[in-house]
Amino acid sequence: MHGRRPDPARPVGRAELLCDATYDVTGRGQILAAGHFYLDGRIPMPIIGGSGEFAGVTGSVASNTAPAKGFEDVDVLTLQR
Repeated sequence: MHGRRPDPARPVGRAELLCDATYDVTGRGQILAAGHFYLDGRIPMPIIGGSGEFAGVTGSVASNTAPAKGFEDVDVLTLQR
């Protein structure tokens, strides 16, 4: 790629992240997720617990590749008790 400008519309690969996230549900508690996360949403990140109403929950977080109009992206949380 030396001397060439990359095409910004062309994907250059995939992104695999190791991350953690805390979702604060005002007045109800928090939901905690941690693990590998892929921006294309193909493998959801695990929910590992929570507090308040969400104490003991498990589940997953996925990245929505087609968010609602007006949003750049959306995380979809699936909770299990």
